[in-house]
Amino acid sequence: MIVVFLAQQENEFEALEDAAEFAALSRSRTRVDGDACNWKRRRLLIPGNPTPASIFEDIAVEFSRWLVEDPVMVLVSQVHPFRLNPLLSQGLDSLLAMLILAFPEVRWLFGTILGDPNQQATLEGFHAGHGLRNLYAPKQSPLFDGGGLRDWIRERAIDDERSHHDSSYLPRRKALAIALDEETDYAYLHAYAAYRFGFRTLPLSERAASETVLGQRADSAWKKPGITLALEDVFLNFPDGGRGLSDFLARKAVFPRLEEAEHRILVTSDQRVPGDEDKQARNKFYVNGQKAMGRTICRLHKPHAGLFSVWEESKLHDRLKWTAPVSGKLHRGTGEGFIWPPDWRQTTQNGEGSGHSSPGIFLLIARFLLKRAEKKLADGVFSVESTVQGAVLAGDALELLGGKTPTTAADALSLKHRFELYAECQFTGVEYHIPLRGRLKEIERDAYSIARWFSPSEREAASLNIQLSVVNHLVRILRDYNQYDEEQICMDRVRHLHHTLWMKQHWYRLIFKPLLRYLEWLLRSFAGFVVALAVWIIGLSVLFYWATPYNECWQASVSDAISSFFSIGTPIPHPDCVSIAAQSTASCKNDTPRWPQVAVVCTAIMSGFLHLGVFISHLYSIASRK
Repeated sequence: MIVVFLAQQENEFEALEDAAEFAALSRSRTRVDGDACNWKRRRLLIPGNPTPASIFEDIAVEFSRWLVEDPVMVLVSQVHPFRLNPLLSQGLDSLLAMLILAFPEVRWLFGTILGDPNQQATLEGFHAGHGLRNLYAPKQSPLFDGGGLRDWIRERAIDDERSHHDSSYLPRRKALAIALDEETDYAYLHAYAAYRFGFRTLPLSERAASETVLGQRADSAWKKPGITLALEDVFLNFPDGGRGLSDFLARKAVFPRLEEAEHRILVTSDQRVPGDEDKQARNKFYVNGQKAMGRTICRLHKPHAGLFSVWEESKLHDRLKWTAPVSGKLHRGTGEGFIWPPDWRQTTQNGEGSGHSSPGIFLLIARFLLKRAEKKLADGVFSVESTVQGAVLAGDALELLGGKTPTTAADALSLKHRFELYAECQFTGVEYHIPLRGRLKEIERDAYSIARWFSPSEREAASLNIQLSVVNHLVRILRDYNQYDEEQICMDRVRHLHHTLWMKQHWYRLIFKPLLRYLEWLLRSFAGFVVALAVWIIGLSVLFYWATPYNECWQASVSDAISSFFSIGTPIPHPDCVSIAAQSTASCKNDTPRWPQVAVVCTAIMSGFLHLGVFISHLYSIASRK
């Protein structure tokens, strides 16, 4: 770990280094050449009253270099929490706010906490969560803003009258979620699932860190707000001690704060071990008791189908409800305070957010976040932790922009979904078949929100283009991982978007809409194609029976339909199905063409030709499958 000491005067470094050294001694850390093991020290001096925008990039580049080597923790000599507003050029505090938003995976701790004595209670809460005293606690990942530092900065920007106009659209994460699992990949995946749906989340994979947050002597920093959501592995066995925690009554004694959670998702592989019958009976009794008290508690089986399935299978889309204080609107499926995409109609009515692009500071931070995400993608993502980090970088950039800088926001949207899909495809803890309906629906929603910042005449085309770009990237990922069925679903969506965009370019192309939509339906699945063939044969048989009245049996009409449709030729004569009277009548009219029959034959031949082409396309897709 790289420990960065950040100060404005040389004499402040000594106090920070002493605090770090005392923490290392108190935790009895192993030492190498007199220094704490796995600690590399860096001094960052920012003298005077800096202009944040002018020096942000230079410092950010330095942080990026450090993060390539090791995780980074920053100890800051002093901070004024109520000035952590990136939109106001208030020297070091605004610069710190920019750096905190640009580096979500960096842990930030502060020495002296400055502020108005009238706000003492709030300042004490900030100190409890982000003061140097946390050096002595087990380390926790800040990636999903479990401590709420990034949400605090968003709150400062929204509440300040000087910056409210430019930041009112920022989504908040007021509710806290816990992802409890000794397998770090599952902990990170579940933590990110909660984060993307509006929760500040702590992934906990060690007993010591879990007790700090959930134990009987839990740190006061984690007592407010209470825990809203807990995603917990049933068979917990932490590397630093966790035997017996698969018994829910024992878990309650060790982690009593789990009882606060309004919604508990029990993630399990449902393994059965001989001799566990009594424990299973106790667990069942405990779960029934929780449900009787009105708490939501349900099971999610491993392996599950990815990020969206966590929400869908646990029915959190319906169970999570909260009301926005200003608009009074009921929101479902997200954590409290998280409104995404921004409700621009409500914002416009309130006279807010009239700017036509994102604030320059937010755009600067977002570009840096996206640059880091693109670098991570170029270097290759090979683990759940890496892909989830990239998704957080892109997702935070998208939220900071709010769609108001549409081109950059579209890039952020694409990167976010690509990283998420990489995480689902690479992690063996996710099922082979990944549901895409929710993802495609979300892409459509966000693309429309971004496109509203184009001119009214271009909005629909812009939304379609953004969706095409994002889904095409997903197709490439699915193809690389041999996710054939999911690739076909995305290809069907691409065809629909492409046809829609093509028809929008010229009004007269709308006459092809029924044919194009029918072709999309045929190519959607092979089962649907077989159903369509059956319907065509039945329909053509009825038409042939009507167009050839001298045929007196249905078998002849069905035979005519099949021979015309599949052989793309004229019907085969059926003398056995024609009576003597009908034969004489037909022979008298040999020179007179029967136009209904000709029309039906032509319809059968053309439709057969069309469906033959679709059938060949299906066969080619199957044959070229990797």
